[in-house]
Amino acid sequence: MSELLVFFGAGASKALANIPTMKDMVPLFEQELKQEPQMVELYSGIVDALREPYADRLDLEAVFSVLNGIASGRTFEDIGFHATYEAKRLGVPASKPPSSDIQAVAGKLMMKFENFVARKCEMAPEAKTGLIKLYSQFTDILPASDKAKGQVIPFHEEDPIWYSRSHWAFYTTNYDLCIENVCSDARIEIERGSDYDRGLDRRIVRPERLGLDTFKIVKLHGSLSWYRRKDGMQLEYPEGVPTRESIEGRVMLYPIEEKAMYEEPYIILINHFRQDLKKARRWLFIGYRFNDPFLLRIIQYCSHKEKRVGLVHPRAADLIETRLKQVDAAKTAFVRTFGDDILLGELQNWLTSS
Repeated sequence: MSELLVFFGAGASKALANIPTMKDMVPLFEQELKQEPQMVELYSGIVDALREPYADRLDLEAVFSVLNGIASGRTFEDIGFHATYEAKRLGVPASKPPSSDIQAVAGKLMMKFENFVARKCEMAPEAKTGLIKLYSQFTDILPASDKAKGQVIPFHEEDPIWYSRSHWAFYTTNYDLCIENVCSDARIEIERGSDYDRGLDRRIVRPERLGLDTFKIVKLHGSLSWYRRKDGMQLEYPEGVPTRESIEGRVMLYPIEEKAMYEEPYIILINHFRQDLKKARRWLFIGYRFNDPFLLRIIQYCSHKEKRVGLVHPRAADLIETRLKQVDAAKTAFVRTFGDDILLGELQNWLTSS
């Protein structure tokens, strides 16, 4: 995978699967809390506090980064030196955690959040045909390795199946299973960072497998199908919620919580991302708004003048001007949504240009 890295943001899932983005989910989730006054008060208070300073980054992941800190009893001292200094300067106890009552409410909200996201990220069966067609047409324009050339089975309306003809790497911060479901229906093998352990009779999350020279999907913020047992073992259940395990929660990362990025599996996933960014000459971001400051710094670090960056987004020009200002590369804006008829021709021209 030396020529192209593809990164799918929430806009890619919204295009045809009609899965709402995390920004869309902020008011949707609040509607679900109408019968829970304590939860509404805490949730709305966080949203109101973040709305002005983070107007363009206010999404459900940002809100739940705050809730995660409250639920885990995080203090100003836990956040860092600067936060501790500011707390002392303002006369706020830097080592005092949120009250146990507030922590309890936040914990319940976290559980509701996971269930809510799981429901909203479920792909409707009727969307699969359109998604398979779109990914068929999309992958048909992607560059193939010399070894894979000649093995291409082109897209046909009657038999919408596409095959990997190169060692592509698809990266995403989406939790949903759109790509995995499309690959499964189209009978495509894809390495997703897990494998079946016969001894344990479980499918285990093993991100180190992603280094294999295969077609892979790397889920930098975790997945709806990844679960952590109370003993720390991380399992994958693509079929649904596990029923015979002692589950602590899903393996899903909230972007503002940078500390977790240094833990497994995220640190391994991030290292794959960094390596592939360095190897790939072209980076194509689809429906991504660069809201994660940690990932953006890695993108900036790996950029240089010989890189070519393409961004597909209705606000692509603005995002390049604001978020990607420090990315040292030739940048091209495709002011479109994934699935626009004219987009594939434009992308093909960009991929074949010097």
